[in-house]
Amino acid sequence: MTRSITNDQDGYDCLAGGGEMGARMRALDWSTTPVGPVCDWPQSLRTAVSICLGSGHPIEIWWGPQYVRFYNDAYRPILGSGKHPQFLGRPGQECWFEIWDEIGPMLDGVRETGIATFSENYPLMVTRNDEIEETYFTFSYGPLRDETGGVGGIFCACRETTAEVLTARRHRTLREMTVHAASAQDAVEASLKVLTDNPSDIPFALVYLMDNNYAARLAGSAWATPNSPVAPRTIDLRSDVPDSWPLALAANGPFIVEDLTARFEALPTPRWPEPPRSALIQPIAVDGDGSQRGFVVLGINPRHEMDADYYEFQEMVVSHIGTAIEAGRIQQREHAIATQLQAALQPELPTAIPGLILADHYRPALSEAEIGGDFYDVFTADKGVTYMVVGDLSGKGLAAASQVATVRNMLRFSLYNSATTASAISALNDTIADYNLLAGFATLFVGQYDAGARLFTYVNCGQEPGLLRRAADGAIEELAPTGPVLGAQSRADFREVSLPVAHGDTLAIFTDGLTEVGSRRTELLGLAGVKTLLADAPTDDAAAIAASLIAGVEAYAQGGVRDDQCLLISVIDGVR
Repeated sequence: MTRSITNDQDGYDCLAGGGEMGARMRALDWSTTPVGPVCDWPQSLRTAVSICLGSGHPIEIWWGPQYVRFYNDAYRPILGSGKHPQFLGRPGQECWFEIWDEIGPMLDGVRETGIATFSENYPLMVTRNDEIEETYFTFSYGPLRDETGGVGGIFCACRETTAEVLTARRHRTLREMTVHAASAQDAVEASLKVLTDNPSDIPFALVYLMDNNYAARLAGSAWATPNSPVAPRTIDLRSDVPDSWPLALAANGPFIVEDLTARFEALPTPRWPEPPRSALIQPIAVDGDGSQRGFVVLGINPRHEMDADYYEFQEMVVSHIGTAIEAGRIQQREHAIATQLQAALQPELPTAIPGLILADHYRPALSEAEIGGDFYDVFTADKGVTYMVVGDLSGKGLAAASQVATVRNMLRFSLYNSATTASAISALNDTIADYNLLAGFATLFVGQYDAGARLFTYVNCGQEPGLLRRAADGAIEELAPTGPVLGAQSRADFREVSLPVAHGDTLAIFTDGLTEVGSRRTELLGLAGVKTLLADAPTDDAAAIAASLIAGVEAYAQGGVRDDQCLLISVIDGVR
């Protein structure tokens, strides 16, 4: 005989405790549900429900072929405001109709096979707060055996991991937004490229930079077509156009634009079928003079509310973009300075040098700076006497290049006013060391060629040995160091070496940017490798020799270890 819930409480001990859900289960007329009155429940269901109510972990039980639902207080927040309490004791498909195509087959599989499932950070698009929502769960569906030994129900221990998944995804985006660019425009494009990898959190992005106090120019967009209604080329901050972006409202801080579908006919939908309903406009940090630099417009995920974490993420995105733009502007400014410095410090080789044909190669390690600590210089001091200089100051980029001018000009002055090359170098070294003119050190190779005497005299201050290839037999001589690095200590001993040269002999003077290349530090080309390249290089034609050497160096490097490169080739009476 069926027992009435009002006059027979037999079996309700399995519903004891359990907080809100225990009370709701005790108050529910279970005779109106597919599982029937509590007194008729099998012991296996009673035990499972008792465990569910007594657990502090989110648990849901699906019972019978209709997967009637039981859940505890810890599970309650998963249901949001739209799925509680009306689906307690109801078939599972009624509650989770929007995801039943995904979880229904999982439940059927466990019921049919008795084999448990486990899903980690599983994406489920649920409608629990009136709107579809992007959520993630880690859960297991395990069989609940009934008195027949078959699978009477399914035990689900679950945990929502939405916050963890979104946090990891956003952190990944922010890590990748540490971009290095050669200009503000390059910084914008590189930043937006990163954002296209996260269309869930950033359905679209627009970056506007100020052309003047009132006009903002579209510098780049992600997922939005430039010059479309949603991404106009320019925006006048003084106008109040209802179907454009109200940038002026964000001049003093972030501003959320609602009802985008009413403002724009078409919006980007790179991730979800529905377009974003709102967007956040944020100002890019102002210049030092207080002028506005620009704005970033970021679409908001239509499947996630703009909570504090999401808001902070979007603020950090804009901060990264602003930082990249500022760094790009600085880099662009340094690039312009470097270009001018390059022209001043690395002038074109003289075209009329008595008895010499010259060729050069220069490439900084930091290609975006266009200059580094390596340098060369060629000039004529007296009739028939030419100086050839190759130097290497420690460091790279503008920091090293800024000291090149000091060394180069002081060296010229000293060579013009000294009796010998060695005495000129000694005087220069003492001045640099005594007055601490260098932040680091410098290696220097200074050669003097007397065309009348066909005599080459050099001083090597800790530089890579120069190479002299003899035209007569192809033998290659090393022009080894004759003194310490420049500026290390005053009163150092520098001596000069003189060598007779003949028609067709080739001088190769270079920095360690040629010898210290390779796919890894343990396998560098070395001086022996450069000697081999010089031995195989053409004769007479200085430009062809330089090109052959550099091609061999680059082939050996395979894009690996790279430093400033400086090479000066001189051919005695070579072909013009």
